[in-house]
Amino acid sequence: MGQQEIGATDMTDDHYRVQCDCGLVTAVVGDLRPATCNHVKCYCKDCQAFAHFLGRNTDVLDEQGGTDIAQISAGRLTFRAGTDKVAGMRMSESGLMRWYASCCRTPIANTAASAKLPFIGLIAPFMTNGEDEGRVDAALGPFRGYGFVHGAKGDRAVPGRKHEGFLAIALQLARIMIPALLTGAARKHPFFDADSGAPISEPTVLSEAERVALREKVDADRL
Repeated sequence: MGQQEIGATDMTDDHYRVQCDCGLVTAVVGDLRPATCNHVKCYCKDCQAFAHFLGRNTDVLDEQGGTDIAQISAGRLTFRAGTDKVAGMRMSESGLMRWYASCCRTPIANTAASAKLPFIGLIAPFMTNGEDEGRVDAALGPFRGYGFVHGAKGDRAVPGRKHEGFLAIALQLARIMIPALLTGAARKHPFFDADSGAPISEPTVLSEAERVALREKVDADRL
């Protein structure tokens, strides 16, 4: 996959530079605004396990174990540099693809197992490393929903859990993906080769022992 340097001309009012902690993996997100993204927080144990897998649980997860995610259509993200540093993992053979920068173990995103479902769930640290956090927050808008709140840790209720949940998240995600499928933009998926459909980096699938060890860390973090 070709790479291009990010220049000033790449940046407009609705285009955002994103990158890993060390700056080797860089990308641009286009047309980012509340109408084109699904800003959610996920409390599932697999997202928590992914943060522990990277050794980034203290700066990725909030105090209740939530991960800040911006779901966008696949064509809105374009890598500019460092695709050779983009690595993938799956909690199981049927699990989501979870992508990260191997250079500094910054979480990047999660995706479906193929480009046929053209969504990307960008994870907050990758987004705010490149742009001012306040600017990104304004572009994402408020949280639309809170997923898998039964996985949240602590006694305090998750904000918004009674107002918007899985249905609100699913409906907005459909609004994002359907136009991409109809227009052919789904074929422009940065994590999958356009010709072969193969992932740009073959993901590591965790063994049962590795999954158990990570879930033990998640459970210990809840105490």
